[in-house]
Amino acid sequence: MQNKIKHSPKAPSLSFLLMATMTGIFATNLYLPSFANISSDLNASSQSFQLTLTVFLFSFGIFQLIHGPLSDQIGRKKVMIFGLLIFIVASFGAALADSINFLIAMRVLQAVGGSTGMVIARAMVRDVYERDESAKIMAYVGMGSGVSAAAAPLIGGILQDLTGDWRWGFYSLTIFGIIPLIIIIFLVEETFTPTNKKKNPITNAASGFQALLKSKNYLLYTFGSGTLNSCFFSFAAAAPFILNNLIDSSASRIGIILLYISLGFLAGNLLSTKLNKKLSLEKIVLVGITFCFIGILLFLILAFFHFYNEEVISIPMTIYGFGSGLVIPTAGVIAVSVDKNIIGTGSALYGFNIFIMGAFSTLISSFILHENQIPVSIMMIFFVSIATICFYLGYKNK
Repeated sequence: MQNKIKHSPKAPSLSFLLMATMTGIFATNLYLPSFANISSDLNASSQSFQLTLTVFLFSFGIFQLIHGPLSDQIGRKKVMIFGLLIFIVASFGAALADSINFLIAMRVLQAVGGSTGMVIARAMVRDVYERDESAKIMAYVGMGSGVSAAAAPLIGGILQDLTGDWRWGFYSLTIFGIIPLIIIIFLVEETFTPTNKKKNPITNAASGFQALLKSKNYLLYTFGSGTLNSCFFSFAAAAPFILNNLIDSSASRIGIILLYISLGFLAGNLLSTKLNKKLSLEKIVLVGITFCFIGILLFLILAFFHFYNEEVISIPMTIYGFGSGLVIPTAGVIAVSVDKNIIGTGSALYGFNIFIMGAFSTLISSFILHENQIPVSIMMIFFVSIATICFYLGYKNK
């Protein structure tokens, strides 16, 4: 690998990094509170509706594998501009959907475009900052992700309750995608200038993936992050059905319950920016995964004792969210720091793993009857246990 940064590029603004990352996050779950309305309007089953989330996550993960290595070959800006254009067109198309199959197709395209924001933003940060500073910046980006993850279902629920039309959620995504597109075209400098353009891009990407897959630390922190994030995706896919079956929650109430998780994530992100001055990144991850395990274990215990209300669901998931806020941005920096010459590729494979595992978890969840939270809590304790093992081994291997 011969790539290197030729100059010291101006760091992209934090507000731009936040908006670029938020496009994909908003698209992931803004529409979830409208599941009943979409299913009714498009005459779709609950399994078909859940498929709109599953294909989004699969596509989001898979196309990161293309965007990351491509950005190592042609630079970050071109890839993100192309992706945001696709995202805008797909979001508008989703708003016009007259069948569940067309909506699913637009969700795939949304993921293709939206995935550029997350993978390229992470690569840009690592391009211009050193390892520990990158962790701090990614924690701030993570805070923005937490806010957007919190706001998305809440906004979606409010839009649904106010307008009675689920299509307004996708119209809002169309408008939102235009903002980072304008910023990156006119205000953001290229952060990475490749120097090995003559090399076969496929061979170059393959050698990058090979190098990453040989790194034990990369694999442990990437797989651990994927299994941990699967807890959230499992819950997000099941929550609308659980809450409707148990307490007949409105669309906005479902959004508020998902808000608690995101606020916990936000608090964890904030704490991680302070802890990285006192603890190693690996220790911060261990602290975070401990909170995650405690939260999910409490969620499981309360489910088995038949406690069914909003507080019993929200409190353990907020604890999980707090721990996840410590883990996800920090583990991501550890993973992509393996080789600075292939940061885009490392970011892509990291993101691919998170979203593909999330897609599998939502797919499994779609085949389960969620009359209460017991089935999903069993799934989640399984995932968080694997994540705990991975991060402990990563710490021992540092």
